[in-house]
Amino acid sequence: MSDWMYPAIPTALVVVLIVGWVPLMLLGKTPSYQRTDQIGSSALIGKQAKAMLYWGFQPLGRTLLALKITPDVITWSSGVFGLAGGVALARGQLGLGSMLCFASFVADALDGMVARLAGTGSAAGEVLDAMLDRYVEFFWFAGVIYWFRNDPMRLGLTIAALIGAFMVSYVSAKAEAMQAEVPGGSMRRVERAVCMTLGASIASYTMLFSSFWNGLGIPADWPLLVALGLIAVLGNYSTATRSAALRRVLAGKK
Repeated sequence: MSDWMYPAIPTALVVVLIVGWVPLMLLGKTPSYQRTDQIGSSALIGKQAKAMLYWGFQPLGRTLLALKITPDVITWSSGVFGLAGGVALARGQLGLGSMLCFASFVADALDGMVARLAGTGSAAGEVLDAMLDRYVEFFWFAGVIYWFRNDPMRLGLTIAALIGAFMVSYVSAKAEAMQAEVPGGSMRRVERAVCMTLGASIASYTMLFSSFWNGLGIPADWPLLVALGLIAVLGNYSTATRSAALRRVLAGKK
């Protein structure tokens, strides 16, 4: 199968979700979930979009529960999909990589859902989930870094995005450990996954017309570069503002 065909699979799934969600929204009957209310909205993805994804994952989560597939198995599958996605990105297979990244993101959402449905959530499971989340993102960025290894500008952009992604997660973990309330900020885990998946999937199409884009003086992989740029700028900006907010909160507790 040609690389550009792979993104059609997650795109079709998202379209199905939207088709099912819009009538509920128009009728004012969209369900609400404590989990998505807790996460809240951000500058890039609203609470409605997150609630739609959570609603769409419910049937799959209940199916996994009925099949007695444990949350830890689902978490490990997220890591496997993430590693495979990173390898695909390293090979320049952006379409395949985006589909595998999407699969990893879905598995990451399902492990917690299945744990809550089964009533088996635990601190140990959260530690495993958080650890593999970091590994998965490293796999993604490492794959792109390897692909861009001979281009210093693209390489620098990807490293800046990697730093922003990991520092946002670090500040979140630090605030949680210190039991301090800080602004949610942008470029959290969900936003980064969406940016990477969309950037790679759209780039798999634009690269089919590389001569057209090159004729305009625009890199054919510009959607991926835009995604990396957003993560780099917003991630590092969010880190700076939330770190400052955390310092103010902690200073006020003394």
